[in-house]
Amino acid sequence: MGTILRASQNKNDEGLQKKAKRAVNLLDTLAKGLEPAGKLANACKLVLPKIISFLGF
Repeated sequence: MGTILRASQNKNDEGLQKKAKRAVNLLDTLAKGLEPAGKLANACKLVLPKIISFLGF
């Protein structure tokens, strides 16, 4: 986050602005990848106890 913070304070530094844009794009990509995993985890929390109970464990 340091690059993003420095870029916000130095708007005229084109090199720093490019690095910050890449950092933001990376964070966006990571967040989009986590969303489906989070949905799967929530589904497992709901379904697994029912499966375990059904199997008698």
